[in-house]
Amino acid sequence: MSTDSTAGLEMKDSIYAFVASKPQLTYTENGDARLYFKAGQRHRQYDPEAGWQNQPTTFHDVVAFKGAAQFGIEHLREKDRFIAQGSLREYTNKHTGEREEQFEATRFLPATPPSKNKSRV
Repeated sequence: MSTDSTAGLEMKDSIYAFVASKPQLTYTENGDARLYFKAGQRHRQYDPEAGWQNQPTTFHDVVAFKGAAQFGIEHLREKDRFIAQGSLREYTNKHTGEREEQFEATRFLPATPPSKNKSRV
């Protein structure tokens, strides 16, 4: 994560992806909302002879807390495209003991037009 404080312009990491799993809302021990879902990113690479070639889709853990979690559970559904602002962080998985990465979102911007996703209830 980077922040340019001298110019007053706040800059953070961001991702553009689609919601690959059903978002799950839980609560921390302190009672704060916590949102979790898998995000998918489609990748393409340009080959001068063959043009654009699809590459394997990658999947990533996304987590958000408090207000961002509430916004996400209300506005994001499986298969929706979105932009998220936040930071990539490492943590130790409690179940496996392994170091893993997840994107901790502080803001979401749905990128799927509302008319494309009918189930918002």
